[in-house]
Formats: sequence, C-alpha cells, structure tokens
Amino acid sequence: MELVQLRRFAEAARSGSLTAAALALHVSQPALSRDVKALEDELGRTLFIRKSRSLELTADGQLLLRRAADILEMSERTKSEFRSLADEQGGEVTVGCAESAHLGFLAEAVEKIRPRFPRMKFHLVNSDSQIVFDRLERSLIDLAIVMRPASPVRFNCVKLPVTERWAAVMRADDPLSRKRHITPDDLRGRDLIVPQLALNDYLSSWFGERLESLEIAGTSNLFFNGTVFVRKGRWIMLCLEGLVENCQNALLCSRPLKPALESSLYLVWRKHQHLIPAAQCLLDELKQGAE
Repeated sequence: MELVQLRRFAEAARSGSLTAAALALHVSQPALSRDVKALEDELGRTLFIRKSRSLELTADGQLLLRRAADILEMSERTKSEFRSLADEQGGEVTVGCAESAHLGFLAEAVEKIRPRFPRMKFHLVNSDSQIVFDRLERSLIDLAIVMRPASPVRFNCVKLPVTERWAAVMRADDPLSRKRHITPDDLRGRDLIVPQLALNDYLSSWFGERLESLEIAGTSNLFFNGTVFVRKGRWIMLCLEGLVENCQNALLCSRPLKPALESSLYLVWRKHQHLIPAAQCLLDELKQGAE
C-alpha cells in the first residue's frame, strides 16, 4: 500500500467518479483504476460500488477513507516537521484549542517569540477536548489548550491562570432576560442547546437531578452556530460567558448561571514528544506565563 494509491483513492471517493478524479489528479483513468484495484486486491475487500456514471463507497471503502485521511495527514505533518528542522527561523506550529474568549495569553506568547522565529506559521485547531487529545496523541498537533485536565499517564498538563464563567444565552426580548441569574429551575420547559462535551463534564453536575426533566433539544460545539438558533426562536444556549461578550449582537443577551459554574483552562502536551524549535519555544513561553 503506497501513499500515492491512498491519495488517488481518496480523490476518487471525494469526486464520486474515476473520470473526474483522474482529471483532478492529472493522471490517466486506467492508471487510477489500476491503483484502486490494487488496493482492493491487497485488502481483499471491495471499496466502491461501481455504477454507470459514478462511484459509491462501500462500508469497507468508508473505513479505508478514514484511515487514508489519517495516514495522508500524518505524512504531510512529517514532511512539514522535517522542513521546519531545516529552517531555524521558521516552522509550523499547531495548537488545538477549546473555544474560548480568553486566549489572549496565547496570542501574546506567539507575538513574543516571533522576533526569534520570523517565518513561523501557527495553526489553531478548534475542537472539543476529546478530539484534541486524540490528535495530540497521534502527534497531529503540538500543544493543546483545553477545559479539562489530561491523563497524567500520556500527557503533561499545567493549569493556566484563566477561569471561564458559564452563562445562558437568549434573545434580548426573552422573558428570562429580566432575571439577573439563571437557575436550573428557570430552564424547565425550554429548548436547550449545550456543548456535548460540557454536558458530560460540567453541566450534568450543575443540573443535578433536574437533568432528566429538562429538554436538551440539541448540541453545538461551535458558539456562532448555536447563536443562529437562539436568534431565530425560543432556544436557550449554555456556553462560556466570554464568548457572548465578544459577540456584537443586539438581539442576544446572556445571564450567568446560579449557582455559579466555572471552568479552568489547561495547557497540555504529549509526554516524550520531540517538538520543533518554534513549538518548544512557544511551550516554554506558555509554561512561564502559567507560573
């Protein structure tokens, strides 16, 4: 199994057509067909259902597509790391982040090390903690800033001097907007949108026994997408208060939860991981700021 075969297979799956994929890859259609057939022979599985004008992935093909995406991303990551080792003033640094309004310390740290690494490029990957930990474990990102501590067996973890307060977001004309705080009882009978991971980690304990009587109508790990629903109806979204403060929208307002619910941020990196110089320098700067 070769990278070029996986790359061509992935393009065929994306295009849904050998003809379109061959054009995109600048190869002949017979050559592309041979690569797909070679993968099927090697794995002993059928990867596509071949129709008259299109291709459809089988269940086995969908599994290979997921694995191919991981392998190809790791390949590009590895090449990028070696290019970075040859560039003492550059490199690409990837940080997995929880969505937070209090990442100013990260921006300040990047700005502080830029004179030493003027050609450095940084990438922010926004996702929930579990996905970030998974990417960190596979060395697809260098560092992580998340809202829960990591396993001490696999990761190093430092608590950052930042605290996030949770709030309920609603339309400005919602009856609950007249209250100073929002309690679990206030949310009875309302359609709620919550971050999935926070429901498991934080909100379930805040709701307590009332959780079973509340209507969790949906989940959203992206603040902006959740506010679209809130603006359109009687939805209530629970999120970090700082995100609302940074959102200039006259239609929305937020009220803190009572009893107060707060979350901390943690700096996490994989144990025994060799970082490129720019990433190591950023890590050292963040650790110093956390002291």
